[in-house]
Amino acid sequence: MRDTPYSNPVLLDNPLFIRDLRMVHHAYWPDNIQRSTRRLILRTMLIMLGLIFALIGLTVVSDPRTYWQSPYSLQNLVRLLEYLIGVLVGICVLITPLVDFLVMQASVGSFSQEINKGRLDLLRLTPLTNEAIIAAKYTVTQLHVWRITVMAVSIRLLASSLFLLSTFYFPMLTYNSNRILLPARSSSVLIMGCILLVWIVYVIEPLWRIRAVTALGVLISTFSSNYLMSLLAGGGIVLLLILTQVIILSGYSYAFVNFLNAILYPLSTDYGSELRDFVGMSLIFLAGLILAVIIRVFYARLGRWSVSYSVRSIGRLS
Repeated sequence: MRDTPYSNPVLLDNPLFIRDLRMVHHAYWPDNIQRSTRRLILRTMLIMLGLIFALIGLTVVSDPRTYWQSPYSLQNLVRLLEYLIGVLVGICVLITPLVDFLVMQASVGSFSQEINKGRLDLLRLTPLTNEAIIAAKYTVTQLHVWRITVMAVSIRLLASSLFLLSTFYFPMLTYNSNRILLPARSSSVLIMGCILLVWIVYVIEPLWRIRAVTALGVLISTFSSNYLMSLLAGGGIVLLLILTQVIILSGYSYAFVNFLNAILYPLSTDYGSELRDFVGMSLIFLAGLILAVIIRVFYARLGRWSVSYSVRSIGRLS
C-alpha cells in the first residue's frame, strides 16, 4: 500500500481512527484501497477521453468541409486534437491549487469539532497518545480527499501521455518531420530518459503533495478552534507554498541554464555538435533527477516536521 494513506503507521485498532473513518463518505479501507484506486484512475481517464472524442465529433459534424472533405482533413484533425490536449494541460495547471485548497479545507477542521463538541478532553482521558491522535486525524484527512487526489493524478496521467503523443507521434502521422523532436543520435536514449523522468514525477507529484498539505492543515488546526480563521490561515499557507515552489524552480532553472551554457559553449566550438548534444542531455537528465529528489525530500521533510510539531502543539488546545 505504498503511496496510499495507509502507508503511514496507523493501526486499525486505533478507536479514533475507526470512528472518524466511518464518517468519511466513500472511505477506502486497507483491503480495497489499491483496487478501488486503480478503478477510479481508469474511470476518470475514460471519462476525460470520452469528453475529448465527443468534442472532436461535434466539431467535425459542425464543420465537415474542414475536418472531413478537405484534402488536409487529417492535419486539421491533428491540430484540433492538439488544441484539446493544450486545454487539458491548462486544466491540470488549474487543478493543482484547487486540490491544495480542498485538502486544506478538509484538514484545518481536524480538531475544531473535537473542541466545540467537548470531545477533546475525553480524548485526553483515553490511553491514546498525542502521536496516535495526530496520526489518526492525519490519515483520515488523507482518505477524505483521496478520491479527488486520485482524479487529479488521473488527469495528469492522461494529459501528459497525450502531450507526449502529440509531440512525437503526430508529426510522423502528418508527415511533418520538422516537428519531430527526437533526433537519431546517441543522445536519443538520454532524451527519452529525461522525458520519462519528468513524466513520472509530474504524474505522482500530487501523492507527495497531499501528505505535506494535509500535515500543514492538521498543524494549523492544533493552534485554533475557530474554523474560519484556520481556513484563512490555511489558504495563506497554500499560496505561500505555491510561491515558494515557483521561486525555487525558477532559481534552479536559471542557475542550471547558465551552468549548461558555460559547459556546452566550449564543447560546441572545440568538439562539434555530437559531443555537445550528448553532454547536454546527460547534464539535463542529471539535473532532472536532482530536481525530483529535491521535490520528494521537500514534501517529505515538510510533512514530517508538520506532524511532529502538531504532536507537540496539541496540548495547547483547550
